[in-house]
Amino acid sequence: MATQNAPFVPLGEAEPPTHSAPPRPWQRDGGLSSLADAAEAFLERAGHDRGPWLAVAFAAGIAVWFALPDGGAWLRAMGLGGAVGLIGWLHWRGREGRALLRLAGVATRY
Repeated sequence: MATQNAPFVPLGEAEPPTHSAPPRPWQRDGGLSSLADAAEAFLERAGHDRGPWLAVAFAAGIAVWFALPDGGAWLRAMGLGGAVGLIGWLHWRGREGRALLRLAGVATRY
């Protein structure tokens, strides 16, 4: 027995529904790089006061020297730091918005 009330199936002539799915965090443009944005903004606000941060990085290197057990561990730590600086420089080399982070990554490693 057939029913008299068949469901309505929109075929494109009606307006789209008013509800939509909530936006997902991975679909935002640049929203997941907020840590890099914050670091770049910090370096930009610091202006000429960025110099003392090189001393902080130097002191951190001295602390790592005393914390590591032997020379091999120190060489691995230097290699890791150099790799992080190189990867950051290669990843951000075409972006002018990351110029200060590139400079900081290379300056603190070598």
